[in-house]
Amino acid sequence: MEPLLNTLENTRIRAFRDTDARSVHEVYMEAMLHASNSPAHVALNRQLLRRPSLAMYAAFTAGLLLASRPGTRIPGILLSAGVASIFLSWRRYLWTRFRNFYQSALQQDLADIGRHYTPEPSAFWVAEIERGKDAGKIIGCVGLDASTTPDPSTVEIRRMVVSPKYQRHGVGSRLLNTAIDHTRAHGLSRINLSTSMYQEPAIRLYESFGFVEERKVEVVVKFLFIVSKASLNFYSLVL
Repeated sequence: MEPLLNTLENTRIRAFRDTDARSVHEVYMEAMLHASNSPAHVALNRQLLRRPSLAMYAAFTAGLLLASRPGTRIPGILLSAGVASIFLSWRRYLWTRFRNFYQSALQQDLADIGRHYTPEPSAFWVAEIERGKDAGKIIGCVGLDASTTPDPSTVEIRRMVVSPKYQRHGVGSRLLNTAIDHTRAHGLSRINLSTSMYQEPAIRLYESFGFVEERKVEVVVKFLFIVSKASLNFYSLVL
């Protein structure tokens, strides 16, 4: 395995080609849904320590205690089984919500990247390994979308991801720098982006580049009697 310390020097940022589409889809879904540090997995891990989960742990344990006594065995089994069913169904529901959300991107702007991210100032770039056994491998991407706002001086950063294996090696910073330089070169004055509370490393990166949080939008997800809350965070950079 080639040392990951050489990732940054062995990576180039280049314009998207139509032949990159499948790789972009794979990297996007890996980073956002399947990886252990993806927003989906971070959200599910945090769910384990929220009040509804703690209450269900207590109810499940109470059921086990009841099931251990001859006179309350059946009610105890039913209680533990019912609580476990609700808990697992809740987790599956949350996972499905995340999966459907990220898969929808593959049917939206990522369905035809070359067409959606044109004309300029819209653009889309990929991070590609240049040398070695992984030469040609796409490990990240970022897009600038001018179609999401009526303001001609503003663009939006979208679909910025780096494959988890190659994170924390400066690839994200290079992708972000490329997008910012492109925006400046076209004489635009503002970049917007949105992210979620489950993407803390991305938030730190954006803030290190001078992006400022403008607002948060609370997202409420209900499953039976359980209410889950999260937030979408909206940032901007004035150039």
